[in-house]
Amino acid sequence: MPAPLSPIKVNAKPQNLGELSPPSLGMKQSSFAYPLSTTVTRVGSISEVMSVQDTLGSGTYSTVKKCSSLADVLDMPKAVKLIDEETFKSSKKQLQNEVEILSRFPAHPRILSMNEIVRVPGKYFCIVTELVQGGDLFDFIVNSPNGQLPEPIVKVVMTQLIEGVGVLHHHDIIHRDLKPENILMASKDMENVDVKIADFGLATFYSPDTPLVKNCGTTGYTAPEVLSKKPYGKSCDMWSLGVIMYAMLHGYLPFHGTNAEMKAKILVGDFRFSRRTPMSKESKSLVKDLLSMDPSNRPTVDNIMSHPFFSKVPEKKRSFLGKSL
Repeated sequence: MPAPLSPIKVNAKPQNLGELSPPSLGMKQSSFAYPLSTTVTRVGSISEVMSVQDTLGSGTYSTVKKCSSLADVLDMPKAVKLIDEETFKSSKKQLQNEVEILSRFPAHPRILSMNEIVRVPGKYFCIVTELVQGGDLFDFIVNSPNGQLPEPIVKVVMTQLIEGVGVLHHHDIIHRDLKPENILMASKDMENVDVKIADFGLATFYSPDTPLVKNCGTTGYTAPEVLSKKPYGKSCDMWSLGVIMYAMLHGYLPFHGTNAEMKAKILVGDFRFSRRTPMSKESKSLVKDLLSMDPSNRPTVDNIMSHPFFSKVPEKKRSFLGKSL
């Protein structure tokens, strides 16, 4: 049996960076285009406007910390993504992607909410967001009994993820890096599952007239058409949802091994279900559909909820879904 998901988040670094041409950016300031709806604060030091506290997480390009506003002591604690100046200069397009997309969904229950940008010229570029205190889906899976989630919980998580991906796709946005590390949990309580999609650095606007060919994302979750640099569209996100669903049920990825081994298996659709993992025929059917080698045969956000897998989501669990698509 493959090794379970490890607390060491393998392949967290994207293989390539994506590109984006935002259609509605605001005025240009210092060669970075800020959305008109976004509050931008410029200060000489972060300590002028906020108290930066515990580290919540860190990645290749940034560190996320808990923070509190100094201007309003009654304001709720938030999270701040700190990007140093060198990284900001080398990743402007990637950061602009993230800021533009976050600005479009200021209050959607399934998308991380951005509050403002704090700019410390020469030092930091900071994205201030709501504070989501339940960790990420990766840790939620790893810390669950046997490192697996029961099928009723998987149904709720998948339903909420489809709601989030649905609003993105309906706005012609493809995430391109859906994985448990980029899905935040409002709570660690299985009775109150509430997920939010985050990290839009590789996301892009999509037009059927201009198919995408850029190879980007995290290998184990990337669709075969993306890895093979064939034209692709929104269905690449549906493949990633299939990988996430498999990982929640099994505790490990359907395609495992080194990057090269994973890529080889993905390109031929080489995966199988474990006999040790109890799965309904409906769950197996949905995973197979999402991991179809033919992108046109994968479910879309508009028809996936009609799959039999979702017919038995308890009403109590549905109450956490927020707004419908």
